[in-house]
Amino acid sequence: MRYATQKRTWKSPGARRFAKAVGRSSPEPAVEHICRKLVKALDCKKPPFQTEKYEYARLYQVPVIENDIYTAGTLSVLNGSFVIEVKKADPPARRSFSVCHELGHIEILRRAFDFSPSSNKCIIDLDFGEEEERLAEIFAVNMLMPRNIFKKKALAKEPSIHSVLELAEEFCTSWDATARRIAETNAWNCVVLWCKPEQMITGRMAVQIREYKTSGNLKWCPCEGRKYVNWGRDLVEAACKGSAVSSGPVSFRDGTLRKPELWQFQCIRNIVTNEGEQNVLAVMVPPRSSSN
Repeated sequence: MRYATQKRTWKSPGARRFAKAVGRSSPEPAVEHICRKLVKALDCKKPPFQTEKYEYARLYQVPVIENDIYTAGTLSVLNGSFVIEVKKADPPARRSFSVCHELGHIEILRRAFDFSPSSNKCIIDLDFGEEEERLAEIFAVNMLMPRNIFKKKALAKEPSIHSVLELAEEFCTSWDATARRIAETNAWNCVVLWCKPEQMITGRMAVQIREYKTSGNLKWCPCEGRKYVNWGRDLVEAACKGSAVSSGPVSFRDGTLRKPELWQFQCIRNIVTNEGEQNVLAVMVPPRSSSN
């Protein structure tokens, strides 16, 4: 289980070289700086910022091939030029994200490794690790959901699963990526979590929390330090068995509270395509008393 609100420390030489090449203190603001320029170059004022025409790839003059490949996306060099392949069977939002992810790789290759597709260098020989992959993900997020534009749209909506789905449709992004962006931008006062019902040794059902993110505006989080919980069990089970949103109040008691608090718990079944497994995506909204 991951609690992902802490500031990332970048250790890889490639990530640090990238930030330095862009003239920023760390990789994240460097990515946002580049992506703001890309959005401006697209001359697109509102979402979606990329459709099935792959507008960003056209901006880079990189061809995109939809193919029957195993992975979500790959970047190759062919005849001295970059070529992107994406998994044909993936949904449009996933393919779009994969394209932007690979374009992020191009930016990292150019700025951190001084790589040109016309050179004699080979991509697989470069010191490209987990941090560079994460940086490419951040590129995709910022291309498809520019921070200021996305946050403004999210703030105009009530915190709920229904609003997550509406934003995902508007930005042409997956439910998963959209929910993560909401938490990252602190747009809502909420907890976003990925979970599933699981049968315990005793035969009783519990909710396994696989990951969660907070908006950072909460006094406390009911998920903290927990891998399995009993609250929301019936709602998560119902969501897992159907395709509709399951919602209802869930009661929590913090050690500093005299009375339990009622949080709104909303969830929906979410198929994670690249992992081929089923999760339940949930949004937990606290009462006003739990926010700063």
